[in-house]
Amino acid sequence: MSKKKSFLHKVDRVAEKLLRWASEVVSVHEPEPLEPPISPSTFEGKAIECFLCGGRVEIKLSKKNRPYFHCLDCYLQCFIRGDAGIKRLARLIEGDQE
Repeated sequence: MSKKKSFLHKVDRVAEKLLRWASEVVSVHEPEPLEPPISPSTFEGKAIECFLCGGRVEIKLSKKNRPYFHCLDCYLQCFIRGDAGIKRLARLIEGDQE
C-alpha cells in the first residue's frame, strides 16, 4: 500500500470514529424546553445603576430589540446580546421595582 493510500485510510477511520462519537453525543442530550421570549417592553423606560461609576442609566433597545445602555458620566457602553444575559437583566430590573 502506498503512503498516500495509507494516509487516506487512516483519515477515513478517524472520520468514521468522529461521526460515531458525534451521533452518540447528539442522541444522549435531549433538547431543553423553550421558554417564552422576554418582551422588549420589559426594558422600555427602565433604568439601572452603572456598574462602573454608580450613576443611573436608561436602558435602550438596539435595532434588533436587544437591550443596551450608555452611561453619560463615564461613557461606558454595554450591549447585552445573549439570551442568558437578557434574562438576568430582566430579573435585575424586576428586583429593583420591588
